[in-house]
Amino acid sequence: MTEQTNGEDHAIEQHNSKVRGDRIREAHHALFDLEEQRGVLNSEMADIKKDLREDIGISLSEFQAIRKLVAMEPDKRDKAQDDLREAWEALMPGQTLDWVRFADKQDADMYQETVGLLPGGS
Repeated sequence: MTEQTNGEDHAIEQHNSKVRGDRIREAHHALFDLEEQRGVLNSEMADIKKDLREDIGISLSEFQAIRKLVAMEPDKRDKAQDDLREAWEALMPGQTLDWVRFADKQDADMYQETVGLLPGGS
């Protein structure tokens, strides 16, 4: 092995410093661009949620709960529904959790769109 002189060490250090600086600037610009996009998307999502809440009158927490179920794989969704039913029965004795009644209340077109969103194409 050859020994490096202080001059060679300094040159390598300057090269590494330039590469690191370039990477830091690239990361900054990439994150800045993504943060701008996120801001636009967050604003669009807020508008959609506001419409649901104000125009349709649906609770966002309930809407999000159903969206979470819809996004699950069928076997996980079945388990989640069983868990919800069990928790409902424990916390609301004598009352029935009626998924069919919920579906019947929905507009037929909306229900068909929701069914079309189920993973696995059910």
